[in-house]
Amino acid sequence: MKKLYSFLADFLITLFSAVTLFASVLLVPASIPVFIDTGLPSLAEAGVVPAPGGRLQSKPSKTSMTTTFTMEDLGTLGITSEGSYVNDSGDVTGVNNYGGNPSVFRTFLYRNGQMTDIGTLPGATQSFPAGINSNGDLAGTSTGSISHAFLYRDGVMTDLGTFGGSTSAASGISDNGDVVGAARTTNDFAQIAFVYRNGVLNNLGTLGGRNSIAIAINSNGDVVGDAQIADGSQHAFLYRNGVMTDLGTLGGSSSQALAMNAAGDVVGRSYLAGDIIEHAFVYRNGQMT
Repeated sequence: MKKLYSFLADFLITLFSAVTLFASVLLVPASIPVFIDTGLPSLAEAGVVPAPGGRLQSKPSKTSMTTTFTMEDLGTLGITSEGSYVNDSGDVTGVNNYGGNPSVFRTFLYRNGQMTDIGTLPGATQSFPAGINSNGDLAGTSTGSISHAFLYRDGVMTDLGTFGGSTSAASGISDNGDVVGAARTTNDFAQIAFVYRNGVLNNLGTLGGRNSIAIAINSNGDVVGDAQIADGSQHAFLYRNGVMTDLGTLGGSSSQALAMNAAGDVVGRSYLAGDIIEHAFVYRNGQMT
């Protein structure tokens, strides 16, 4: 499992690389007809089908219903664009590629048929989204001469700051507008999971090691991610009511929590014994399975 602890480098590299990989959209028809050769085409064409016992009965009439999906072109404000997140209101956020060498990417908000470039933080040249909530608030990271997490609300981009270090990055946002991610401490000694709530960047701590990162947050304010334990291994955690709980592993040395629902069920991945194979897990009612 890839460690997420050399500053935010791996995290940001993964985030920024993903910008060029948002591609696969799978459209699945709501109804796929299946045709079976009964061996009695003349009876079928005549509207009758064999019934149990050799009797004939009228073929029931069916009304075929097909759901049609339409792909809408959102356009671009640059050379290309890619959608990353969408909320229940249909607001979309993603990035525009403005070209250049290297390419410049900036976050857009698409709402009511209009695409808007939300810009960057002062001193930055790029921005990348990390999520959009039901109210249309965006979280993300703006990079350039600085690299800081941001909250975009009502047309204003707010710098979430750091814990005294040089950088921070956002990884998710809740419907309440709470933002999670990780930020560097003084002298860039460590990166620590945070939740930004009511204008305050809150330090969630670790599991006894140096580093941690918050990955997702639900509507109840519960946070999941992973943190280093005393020996430097990373373990999935659940942060609830001010307490960070180690979720353990499936027998291996490390695990990572990636998402959770409103009920508090946590999913992620963990190494099995031997640290060769990883399996998905769900953590529910105090147990990882």
